[in-house]
Order: sequence, then structure tokens, then C-alpha cells
Amino acid sequence: SLKRFGPQFPMTINVRNTGSLGIGDFMAQGTVFNALGATIVTDNWPVDSLPPGIDTTITFGNTFDPITSGTFRFEGKIYGIANELVLSNNLRDQELVVYDTTQFPQSVDWAGAGDDGIGIAWAGGYAGVGARIIPPYYPAYVTGVSIRIVSNLTPVGFVLRVYDDDGLDGTHGTLLDSIMVTGPNAGAGDHVYPVTAPFFINDGAVYIEWFMLGDFVNIAQDIAPPFSGHSFEVLSGTWADYRDRDIADFHLGLQLNQVPDYDAGCTSWFGLAPGLDVVGATTIRPWITNFGNVPITGFPVNYSFSGGPVTTQNYAGAAIPPGDSVLFTFSTPFTPTSNETGTMCAWTSHPGDTDNVNDTICVSIDAFVGINDIAAPVIHIAPNPAQDAITITGLPPVKTEMGIFNLSGALVKHAMLIPAATSTVDLRELVNGTYSIQLITAERSFTTKLVIAR
Repeated sequence: SLKRFGPQFPMTINVRNTGSLGIGDFMAQGTVFNALGATIVTDNWPVDSLPPGIDTTITFGNTFDPITSGTFRFEGKIYGIANELVLSNNLRDQELVVYDTTQFPQSVDWAGAGDDGIGIAWAGGYAGVGARIIPPYYPAYVTGVSIRIVSNLTPVGFVLRVYDDDGLDGTHGTLLDSIMVTGPNAGAGDHVYPVTAPFFINDGAVYIEWFMLGDFVNIAQDIAPPFSGHSFEVLSGTWADYRDRDIADFHLGLQLNQVPDYDAGCTSWFGLAPGLDVVGATTIRPWITNFGNVPITGFPVNYSFSGGPVTTQNYAGAAIPPGDSVLFTFSTPFTPTSNETGTMCAWTSHPGDTDNVNDTICVSIDAFVGINDIAAPVIHIAPNPAQDAITITGLPPVKTEMGIFNLSGALVKHAMLIPAATSTVDLRELVNGTYSIQLITAERSFTTKLVIAR
């Protein structure tokens, strides 16, 4: 299964004997600390003697299992070397940043939350800084560049550029995007500037450049350890390791987002159920669900009965949030044109829909042609389901023509009912099944479903 905070991190260091004499047995230690300096995991490993100029790679038995997001520090060190003269190079730190990959949008940079430094700018402008950013997963979908500006007195603009790492020996190479930020939009504070067109990082890293277009615009620095070692200065178009990269990072990074997934579908009905009798004009109301990951609006919704004409209406209401549903009401009702049992279907037609399987909802209903439905409430047929006979009550005091039809529309029983409030109809010649019964007078008619079950 996938982990929201990523795979285990192998604690690995490389040790070199930089002296002129062989070193006897000594110890190596690897430790991961959290942002508060508390030990998360540690391990020790014995190292055999090491000749001058020779190095060895040590992979510790313990690993760091990231279960919370945040910034961590991996410290590798050696100790226990007899008569060692230089101790300053016995320890190295590595910054580890853990991301919760279920959260979007996501800012990816090496700086902490605080604005710890005084900011930096180059005298005269027209120079800048850079950062090598490694995304926490692949493919990473880039939608913007993030930056923190400490001050911009004039104000002046700047340019943000993103490069692939396909240059010589993995340096900056192909220009992926360039964003021009004008002075009015370049004030102090945190900013996310959209890229010209979102793009994917499928492997490796990217380089981000902040290039001043004048004096007195300062980018924020993070001077609280640990540090990435991935900071650069850019002068006269030439990139070089930032002179203070061991004690500072820049507030410069990427904004990652989910790849837009447009997925709408009809999921259930309001007012329609299997076997429902539909006698006259009926409002069609399906529930629409957003199965995607971005809000959606402005897409067609349709309905049709038994493959007949399609009624289409645009959903133009408030954008439906991901995972949410709305009740959609068609302004054109469904009016039966024949007596039949058929399937009512409703479906969405979002132009960018990525999954057509969940677009449609259908239900089987019984449609009857109803004329002058005011008669329906006063006429009652019982029992229904029936066995051998039914009693019809509420008939008007006039001759009433009765017709019973099977599901194919064929007339299977016909009778003229004498004027009376109540009439009994013999059904013994009819087989079990579902029928429609129609009662017609000179001025009105009444149609409903009749079930015979013995």
C-alpha cells in the first residue's frame, strides 16, 4: 500500500581517511533528529581499519520511517579514532523534509516557516539567487513558484525562471518556464506566482532562479539549521554555489498541485423509485456528484426515457466541491406518451470527464398516458395486487368505458361500466402479471397500474 509520508529513509554515510596514516578500528553513528532536536532514530556501526585516501560507504541497520510531515535532520559522524588531530570534519548534517502527499496545494522548498534572515539583494540589481528543488514524489505537477520577499522599497520587478536539471553533470539546463513579476506585484510577503502553463517533473530535480530587475528588492533567507546545501548565487548569468550555503537557505520553491481530474456523475434520484407509476407530467430531479478533485460547474445534464428523445440542460449553479453532491432539477418535465414500463436514465456530459462509468443513473418506471388528472384522486381500485376481481369506487355517475392493457399495449379486457359509484370487475380470465387499467368518460380519463398475483 502507498504511504502518505513516503518510504523508509536509509541512513547512509560515506567515510574517507583524509590523513596520511592508516586508521585503526573506529565507530560510525547515524541519527535522525526532529525540528526540536529530539532523537527519532539512531544506530552505531563499527568500521574496520581504513588506509590513507580510501573511503567506505556505511548503510546503518536502522532506517528512518517518516510518519509525520516536517523538517528533520540526519546527522552522520565518526568517533573513537585514536590520536586524531582534526575533529572538525567528523560530522555532517543532511536536511530531510517530509511531506504529507494527501495535502494540496503543496509548497516545496528548503526554508522553514520563519523569516529568520535579514534578506539579501545584490547592489545594482540585475543579479539573483537560485535553489535546486527535489520534489517529494514523481510525477510532480507544478502550478506555481513560491517566494518570500523581505522588502521592496522602490518597488522593482523580478523574473522567476525554472530550469530542468539536464545541464552538464546535472546542473541547470533547459528553461522550463519564465515568469515576469512587475513592481506592483512584487511587494514584501509570501507569494505564489502561477507558471505560464503547468508542467510535470518526472524525475530528478529542477533549478529555480530569482533575478532582480533593479535595486533594493530583498529575498528572504532562512538561517535556522539544518540547511540543504542546494543554494546558488547568479551573477552576470553565471551560476555558482552560494557563498553562505552552509548557513542559509532561500525562501524559494515550487507549488505542487493535484493533476486536475474532472469527473461528474448522476448518482441517485429524488422522487423516482423502481416500479413507480408515472401518470402525468413529472419533474425529473437527479443528484449530481463531483467525483473529481477540482470544483466543477457549467456542464450538460441529460435525461431520456426508454431510449427516446434526450432532454439536455446545463448545470450553471455554484461550483460543486470535490466529493460533494447537488440536487439538479430539469425545467422540462417528463410527460408519458404511451403506456409502457421502461427505463428512465439521467447522465452528465462534462467535456473533460475522465471516467464515463459513473456518469449515468437509471430506474425502471411504469408510464401511463394520463388525461385530465383531476379524476385520479377520487377513483380507487382495490385490491391491488388483485386475484380474481377488483372493486372500483369513486366512479362518476355516467357511463364509463374500461380497458385493461398488457405491457405490450394490447387490449386484453374491455367493458362498459354502468353509472354507479362502485363497480366490480371479474379478472379470472387474465393471467398473473402487470397491466394498465384505463377508465374513460366523455370528459376525462384515469389510468393506473394493475397487478394480478395469485
